[in-house]
Amino acid sequence: ADAAAGQFQRNVGNYPKGLSKAVGALKNFAGALGITAGIAGVVSVLKGAITTTKDFEKSLSSLSSITGATGKDLEFYKEQAIAIGSSTTLSASQTVEAFKLIGSAKPELLANKEALVQVTEQAIALAEAAGLELPQAAKSLTNTLNQFNLGANESGRVINALAAGSKFGAAAIPELTEAISKFGVAAKSSNITVEESIGAVELLAEKGIEGAEAGTKLRNVFGKLDLAKSLPPKAAKQLAKFGVNTDIVSDSTLTLQERLTELSKIQDDATALTFVFGEQNKIAAQAVLQNVDRV
Repeated sequence: ADAAAGQFQRNVGNYPKGLSKAVGALKNFAGALGITAGIAGVVSVLKGAITTTKDFEKSLSSLSSITGATGKDLEFYKEQAIAIGSSTTLSASQTVEAFKLIGSAKPELLANKEALVQVTEQAIALAEAAGLELPQAAKSLTNTLNQFNLGANESGRVINALAAGSKFGAAAIPELTEAISKFGVAAKSSNITVEESIGAVELLAEKGIEGAEAGTKLRNVFGKLDLAKSLPPKAAKQLAKFGVNTDIVSDSTLTLQERLTELSKIQDDATALTFVFGEQNKIAAQAVLQNVDRV
């Protein structure tokens, strides 16, 4: 096989050509010995290797077009894809496709090959740990990173938070992501962390409020925290009636627990909850305020 392929062709670019020659040599060898059954399996494997290699190089070429990577940068992606493919359930070609998938969801990573690989590895880890298809895991990870304006270095933290929330709460990762897509930006602006947001989503899921509905209601509930000092007169009167310190509630430098604990003074009063949060959000707000420690 070495003689037919030519040892000088032992590099990735020449595998298809070299292996084609090797297949021919093995066929001739088999024919000369009158052997067909045993060698046929080897030939089949080599043909599969040729196809796999061609697919891999095609994927790399496509990745090069998207990222603009050439030379050493493309070699970096190639080496990383092979390494990841050897240690996960994905093949090297599928890993390259994953690079493209993550890059499309978070375009700024296309200019940073190390960051793109890092986020892709975390997306694969999330998919394998949670039993998700890679596109769903990639969407969950990149969507959360984007909502909270987090960098690639935070991707490990995000997948751990999503996995932990799913494990200990009622909402699965897809439902968590759907909810976060509705209020993540607002949560970030109020200095509410990813972990706190996931805790709130999981709490509402326990109460039967899930997915986009949970996200929308949490956006409305959390939005009242920053506005606590400028609520309409009737709402402000209710807060004063129960001795709520609006300076604490609206202070985004404090933890979410501290702010909610102060606001929870109105948790059992339907009138106060309605004036502050509105009829549509009253139930969600009450669920959160009655379960601050649970969040």
